[in-house]
Amino acid sequence: MFLTDLYGDGNLTEVKVKGDRLAPKAKRSYQAVEIFLDGNWDKVFLQGSYTYAKSKGNTEGGVKSDIGQVNTSVTQDFDYIELTTDTFGYLPNDRRHSLKLFGNYEISDEWSVGGNLLVQSGRPINCLGMLYPYHGGYHNYGSSFMRCGTTSAGQSVDPDTDELNGPVEAVPRGTKGRLPWTYSLDLNLRYAPAWAKGLSFKVDVFNVLNKQRVVSVIEQAEDPDTGLPSMSTCSPPPTSRRVRCASWCSTTSDPAQGPYRFASMAASGRPSSSVPTMTSVTGILHFVTVALSRMFAANSMRLSGWGGASCATTRCLRAIRKRMRETSRRANPSGGNSPRRHPRSS
Repeated sequence: MFLTDLYGDGNLTEVKVKGDRLAPKAKRSYQAVEIFLDGNWDKVFLQGSYTYAKSKGNTEGGVKSDIGQVNTSVTQDFDYIELTTDTFGYLPNDRRHSLKLFGNYEISDEWSVGGNLLVQSGRPINCLGMLYPYHGGYHNYGSSFMRCGTTSAGQSVDPDTDELNGPVEAVPRGTKGRLPWTYSLDLNLRYAPAWAKGLSFKVDVFNVLNKQRVVSVIEQAEDPDTGLPSMSTCSPPPTSRRVRCASWCSTTSDPAQGPYRFASMAASGRPSSSVPTMTSVTGILHFVTVALSRMFAANSMRLSGWGGASCATTRCLRAIRKRMRETSRRANPSGGNSPRRHPRSS
């Protein structure tokens, strides 16, 4: 309801506008079927689950992942009625298949190994384009609408006729393909000495197989100034540190495929600093094993109640840190991703 000088006569008039004229109701649903496995044997523990799920709606919720909008609860989803056209579909968090496995095996009373496996199908992709004509030009929200040009002209405008240079088609939410499956295997080794109750050493190695997959792409397909296909479309966004994509999508003049044809899913380039290489993994595991063996042979680790460890323990920690830095430098000669140095213990 609005009170406004509708007729320009100085009198306020009450005007009622139905809600569906401004924006549709927010809709979001998540449906899933999960199969769960839980087993515990003499020396083996295994837990896992498989989930088949669908996440559909016209709004993701507090954030808007498809354009990287993270200002919670103030996204642009319902700012204009035009922004709500063709927005009902599979949401960014729609991962149809998810497999999770967690396991542990006790080698002995002191040693155990474990692992975590996560396999997920890729999230859906949108083609977000311009809106023209809108009050004589492009809509000021830029490449945010579920529609894209079908040729290499995108939604560029002929300056002589003020008409689009090519046809435009609706691209409902989540119908422009999907990102590739992701796989992640993590392993761990744990040592809990029987002679020191409550003390344990653990080494975790993440992404052991060094799998690199695209987990997010730029979905804004058209340049907000010219309406032409954007060169950055389908590239990993600047905030993505998991992977550097070589060629995710390309443009083509083939009307059957449209200007935003999804191409190679192969990722290339050096893995990010958060993902260890096999060289550093091998070095860390080898040195931890050697260090522990030497400590046992020298019988130099002595605990004084719960107050701390002897100097031998401090020397061992220093050596471990030094060996990890050396291994990292060999794996990355440029030094760009070497781990941060810790101050030496006094």
